Amino acid sequence: MQADGAHAMTEPSTLGAFDQFLNSENEVLRCAAVTALAAWGEAPVEALRAALLVARMDPDPDVRSDAMEALSQVACTEDADALRHSLMEDPVREVKVAAIDALANIGDTASIPLLRELALSRCEDKVAWEDGGTDWEDWLDVQIAAIAALGRLNAEEAIEDLMTSRADEYGQALDVPVFAAFARMGTVGVAALIAIFELETGLSQSRAADALSAAAPDALAGNIGMMMTAENPILRRLAVGLLPPDDPACARFAREDTDAGVRRFALERCAAHRPAHAVAALGDPDEGVRSAALTHLPDTLDDDTAQAVIDNVAAWMQVAGADLAVASATMLPRLAGARAEAPLRALLDDTDRPLQARIAAVRALGAIAPAVETDTLTGLMENPAQQVRAAALTLLRDRANASDLIAASAIGEAIQGSFVSPQAAVISRDEPDSAPEFATPKEGSGPRRIHITPEGDIIDLNDQDDAPNGQSTLDAILAGTTPDDVVTPPELAEDTPEESGSKRRRRRPVEGTDHVAESLSLEALQIAGHVDADPITEAVLAQLVSKDDIRRRAAWKAIGAHEILNGDSEEVQRALSDSDPIVRHAAFGIALSPGAAPETIQAALKDDDALIRATAIPALAAEAALEYLADPALAVRRNAINRILTCDDPSLLTSAVERLLVAERADILGDLLKGSAVARAHALGLLGAGAGSARRAFVLLNGFAGIGAQAA
Repeated sequence: MQADGAHAMTEPSTLGAFDQFLNSENEVLRCAAVTALAAWGEAPVEALRAALLVARMDPDPDVRSDAMEALSQVACTEDADALRHSLMEDPVREVKVAAIDALANIGDTASIPLLRELALSRCEDKVAWEDGGTDWEDWLDVQIAAIAALGRLNAEEAIEDLMTSRADEYGQALDVPVFAAFARMGTVGVAALIAIFELETGLSQSRAADALSAAAPDALAGNIGMMMTAENPILRRLAVGLLPPDDPACARFAREDTDAGVRRFALERCAAHRPAHAVAALGDPDEGVRSAALTHLPDTLDDDTAQAVIDNVAAWMQVAGADLAVASATMLPRLAGARAEAPLRALLDDTDRPLQARIAAVRALGAIAPAVETDTLTGLMENPAQQVRAAALTLLRDRANASDLIAASAIGEAIQGSFVSPQAAVISRDEPDSAPEFATPKEGSGPRRIHITPEGDIIDLNDQDDAPNGQSTLDAILAGTTPDDVVTPPELAEDTPEESGSKRRRRRPVEGTDHVAESLSLEALQIAGHVDADPITEAVLAQLVSKDDIRRRAAWKAIGAHEILNGDSEEVQRALSDSDPIVRHAAFGIALSPGAAPETIQAALKDDDALIRATAIPALAAEAALEYLADPALAVRRNAINRILTCDDPSLLTSAVERLLVAERADILGDLLKGSAVARAHALGLLGAGAGSARRAFVLLNGFAGIGAQAA
């Protein structure tokens, strides 16, 4: 796209220091000036718009692209004709895409007919393209931008066009933008999405569901009747999300829907308003629904119901799948108080149970009131599962911080490696013949229905033809406490491709290393920085000279979190020259405290590790930080600028601008200009005077480009 003369920027923009560069013969400087002007944030909006409207006609495509991108953020309705002109006449793809974005931003409905055509074809009789229109990807980007703009403009009349755009040979690439556009078109667009969702399968259906989830609630609400009666549970779940929590229909979904996921979601929404439904849902055939029901139980239950729930929770901890076992362990302390300790410890001892359930049992032990003995928690540090030990350490850390000497001593012994007995220090495991199938519950598949005998035995009713009354213990209780409108729990829905067993599998925690003592020692070291207790401090100090790099690093990190050592101590001084940069970093973090010796600061500034050099910068006088603006490491340069910005000396700030110009560090210059009005004024003065050279001007302009809209 050519303009008259060497370049198009011939009209004065009234933007002072930027004018000569907006009108430069050098297209690189013009491009930098457009970007800088847009990012500066202090230009009068009308002057900025005028300059960008001129720049969109520049002979250089990069200038036009940057100008149009900036213009899309400040354009107003009166610019619509100019924007459409660029869309139609400028052959550059980036210009067209930015122009479409600008037209959508200003809500230009007059552009809808053109955008509809671009959603279907290259429209070559109206629109200019590069290289004789041979690049299909150019049109694809413009097509996608046009589709998005039609959605933003709520162009309901374009729905059929967008459906057609999906049907061409490249249509599968357009599902996402087309569906996103429908989601923004209000009730009519959402209705189209629902139709696609119900008629199509596979990836298209999944993408339609994603788009529906992102649609505005008002647009979804206009189709709620259709969604509530849909065959697919995803639509019903969306409908439930639109219902008020106290709506009776929400409760009906919680009781009666054929899909367990919908029942669970509905229960979670309505339980606070209808607590009786949470109790009733404990009899649901799906473990996920029962898990949700446990977490939403009312604070008070009658004695019979409470005891029945406790019995079933204890049973579920022993036999249920991971989710229900976790929910049961978590809830038991609230239901049973101190009586929860024994079944929780039994769960911890059962290594056949899911690991996440055992981890939940540790946390539940910490929630029991009155609190369990600390010795109970310290005993868990010999548990064969690493994550169980880690959970126990967390509880012990909290107790140590509350001045529990037993907990602190146990952590200290763990750090030293002397807590775990030799017999438990290393676990020997026999390799199983085959890995377990996590998707299949123990003892077969399907929902487990449990009966607890007066003697405390657990009976799986799935295996019993003569089970008492065919009911679980909880079923029997619920028979007398269920609200009148509760119906028998429905059968589970069959697996769909989207909800098959393989799709439901989740990442699960692993047992961890078999080297218990070694692993426990390192884990204890890693939490030591959060505890200030003498037994732990002594154990950590002993690890500062460990031959093991990982252990030494962890010890120094822990020491660095407390004021245990000072910068002059022998340990710190020795660590300043350690071969490990992590150890040196921790040691310098201590040694560089206020009042650090000049030689210590200089040693840090000369270190090969950039983070150590950066750590030393705040200890310098602001004037001395000038010397580090040219450091090769960004972290050092950024800390130097931050140190200089703490000083309000104008001469120092202007010197910093000059230093960065010499070093050609436009990135850090942007930080300086953003943080200092004095520096900005000096930089503007340099630009107004011509900057001295094209290279200096380029650095200054790029510095302004780094300001953004957050200038101080």
